[in-house]
Amino acid sequence: YVRNSNHIKGHILICVIALGILKLLQWKLKEAGTPLSISEIVRALNSATTVPIKSANELMFLQCSRPQNIRKGLERLTQEELKAELSGRRLQPSQLEILFKTVGLVPPARLVNIKEMGRCLGVRLTAEDSIPELLKDML
Repeated sequence: YVRNSNHIKGHILICVIALGILKLLQWKLKEAGTPLSISEIVRALNSATTVPIKSANELMFLQCSRPQNIRKGLERLTQEELKAELSGRRLQPSQLEILFKTVGLVPPARLVNIKEMGRCLGVRLTAEDSIPELLKDML
């Protein structure tokens, strides 16, 4: 729906700002000793999916992730070699955890309440009135 010149200028501005944020994040990751490519950053951010759940009059957030093909690039390994490789990967932080820590945030646990989610994101979320109306309608 980018049809008039103001919409086109706005779209270009958003694209430039997004690229600037990506490059800044890439620079911070490199400075922290964990360089990631832009496609790796985007893939990690796309995997950060949170589902709001209303349980016993309390708003909770469940962390979900997209399934990954864990065998990709490891097709030639035997079962034992694959088990050893995957065990080693579990000990390493995920790219999303690295991104959170690089920008000074705490990765949330699998299931958190609203106050804990606010603490992880570095914002004050103390009550449901701080949740956008769109999200409230989904519950």
